[in-house]
Amino acid sequence: SQADGSFKEKVDYEGSLERLADVNGDGPMDMVMRLGTSLTVRLGRADGTFGDAIPSALPANVTPGSGDVATADFDGDGRPDLVVRSNSNFISNRGQAWQRLTVFLGRGKGRFDAGTTIRGGGFLGPITIAHLNGDQLPDLLVGNSIDFWVTVLLNEGPIAGNANRLDLALPAAAAGYEIQSSTNPGGPWTAMTEGSSRSIHGPARALQLETPGTHRFFRLRKP
Repeated sequence: SQADGSFKEKVDYEGSLERLADVNGDGPMDMVMRLGTSLTVRLGRADGTFGDAIPSALPANVTPGSGDVATADFDGDGRPDLVVRSNSNFISNRGQAWQRLTVFLGRGKGRFDAGTTIRGGGFLGPITIAHLNGDQLPDLLVGNSIDFWVTVLLNEGPIAGNANRLDLALPAAAAGYEIQSSTNPGGPWTAMTEGSSRSIHGPARALQLETPGTHRFFRLRKP
């Protein structure tokens, strides 16, 4: 918008917008977009426009789903990284179908590496990023949009794709969550799901993770 309340003439950019994030650390928000079989970044300018597309090729057999991109510094180098949920499945030797998550480590100036793919869960929902075990590296939680599970992926670093996976049973379908933590369980913890509030007991205490000198208790809450 301009000082007189009017707007400049529109500018169209090819691709589907997945996320706004400052991927090069210069202040203006940048666009992370999906275009065919690649992710592209357009660096934001101070005047509200965006630069040329910078492509990052996706690994073979990985197809990004709409709106399933999150950003965090997964390897602790100070540069934003991307994690993408794929619509394509990995079939295990037991015949189980698992959706993939791909982590792209940032290399600066809007560029990312070729991506490291890790197994998520079946029918993955939105991605939530949280610090769960006190090591300063962001971890991932991914709700299951059909079954009653949430998949916890602990970032073991320095390679972000090396994640310790933990599946937790929930009493209702896991859509999307905010994370709250405490050193006091104060239970029972509550999971807020679509239109309802359910208490978590028993198996969900697997989300009790040990950090040096204390236990931390986490709860999942619908945003």
